[in-house]
Amino acid sequence: MLLHFLEAAELTGNAGYEGTADRLAHKLLNDAYNDADGRRWYDAWTRVKPWDVDAHTGLYVGAAGNASTLLAYYANRTGKKVTPIFEYLS
Repeated sequence: MLLHFLEAAELTGNAGYEGTADRLAHKLLNDAYNDADGRRWYDAWTRVKPWDVDAHTGLYVGAAGNASTLLAYYANRTGKKVTPIFEYLS
């Protein structure tokens, strides 16, 4: 969702989208569990087994996606360039 609102703000110039992106980035950072081993996001991916909670590492489900999204947010706010992630190149 964060990437959606970053791109919507860039495309439309609507400051409301930027505000939503700010709130989503803040929420994403605050949802992370942080201890001596590092930062991670836990979730119950299988809703029929809510007790099955795990910290995933993937791009679509997990820390890699969260980190790349936060990096895109940082780049957007600071004017820096980041290399886009291209998937499934043939």
